[in-house]
Amino acid sequence: MTVPHDIHALRVAPLRTMERLLMLEHTRLDTRFRAIDLDRLRYALALARMERISGEHRTIDLFEDIAPFRHWLIEQLEHHVDAAGERPIDWAGLARAIPEVMRRVGDVRTRLLERHVGELSETRFEHEIRHRQLVLVLGGGGGAGYPHLGVFAILSELGLVPKMIVGSSMGAMLGLFRASMRHYDPLAVAVALPRPSEAGRLFSPYSGVSRFGFPGTFELNLRAVATDIFRNMLAKDLPTLAELPIPLRPVVTGLRTGVGVALGEVESEITRSRTLITPLALRRRSWLLLSTIRRMVQNPRMLSKITFGHDEEVRDYDAVDAVGFSCAVPGILHYDIHDPTHPSMRTTQRLMESRQLFRLTDGGVVSNVPSETAWQCVQAGEIQSRNAFILSFDAFAPGANANALYFPVQRLIREQVRGERVYADYHHTYRSPLAAVQVLANLDDIQSCIAKVRKELDPLRTYLARSLQPLPRWSQLQDAHSP
Repeated sequence: MTVPHDIHALRVAPLRTMERLLMLEHTRLDTRFRAIDLDRLRYALALARMERISGEHRTIDLFEDIAPFRHWLIEQLEHHVDAAGERPIDWAGLARAIPEVMRRVGDVRTRLLERHVGELSETRFEHEIRHRQLVLVLGGGGGAGYPHLGVFAILSELGLVPKMIVGSSMGAMLGLFRASMRHYDPLAVAVALPRPSEAGRLFSPYSGVSRFGFPGTFELNLRAVATDIFRNMLAKDLPTLAELPIPLRPVVTGLRTGVGVALGEVESEITRSRTLITPLALRRRSWLLLSTIRRMVQNPRMLSKITFGHDEEVRDYDAVDAVGFSCAVPGILHYDIHDPTHPSMRTTQRLMESRQLFRLTDGGVVSNVPSETAWQCVQAGEIQSRNAFILSFDAFAPGANANALYFPVQRLIREQVRGERVYADYHHTYRSPLAAVQVLANLDDIQSCIAKVRKELDPLRTYLARSLQPLPRWSQLQDAHSP
């Protein structure tokens, strides 16, 4: 498994794992472990996960205040909770440990607030610890990503609104629709999505002109379709990332010179596979996709992960252009900006020059389920809290489903996705996604897909609701007579 780049993520990984195991088992079984004691443990875990907090005037480093407590808590809990899940949780032992845990939490809490008096209020501190913010990570995979719509519906029914959405490829596309409204309307989104009959509007043969985007067999004409969707669904014009009600962070892959992919060679293969329906053309496109991604993945130093909305160069960027580049499958779909007067033109040019890039392509190449990106955005303070619950979904994992044909591509990115899971509080792989090539689906297929996901995720409803429910106040947790 890939070691997290952020050392703090590595420090707190055991805490996230143990809390996940505690919450899952407590929601499934009659453990006779009091709910108030579980909340006390969760308060301790939230405190131990802290490293920085936004104070009244600046970001405060809490490492020295909390590190000794974190080490002690992990050591104590490891006696009762096996992070590997190989032995049952010792609930009786945890109950006996509660008084000492509470005493130490109280000591750390008092010292921390006294040390930072005047720059960190108790109210601000309590709000950070008691409220976990939902951050949604949506993986790519073409039509395989439609189960994300089922996730949106379930979270909405639970009254859970994402504080941020991070996505690659189709995850970024569907994430844009969710990020466009605080209150989710599943029917409006399902009806607004383009249908197979609109393939001619969304896709056209590659023009042969590539400025920023990596060449592909088809042009992705996203802007015209997105304009109609936004006007019909929301009665508004296309937004920038900064204008979205829910922050969206699309991930895009930047290619540096030396990645080992010759554009002339790719365009030659594109010319050979222009025919839409013949078996030979389909085989050529599959081979082109695999060979192109393989050469990219095998040269990771030549890849640059760009997070639109987060990275300084593209902090406020046209939302459709960001999603378009994230969805541009190398060798298959090409997205670009051709209008010299468009605001994105100059910004993209500066990005290419500052990072020494020669093309942009699908975010899934560098990070198909970008949980690490979500972690980085949270730690940067972008959601005004660092106490986040990162919930990630993988639509393109190898499996006996409609996408078995793409196993060679899935295998190339499998290790990358495994590494990303370290950053997630809960990671889920869909069991029955649509086929990746089914980028345009009819309403019946979408509704059927949503129904399957609802059934698949039904056992997680209670876990998710309780994991994101605010904790009681410290004064309530201190009450020895709490039921």
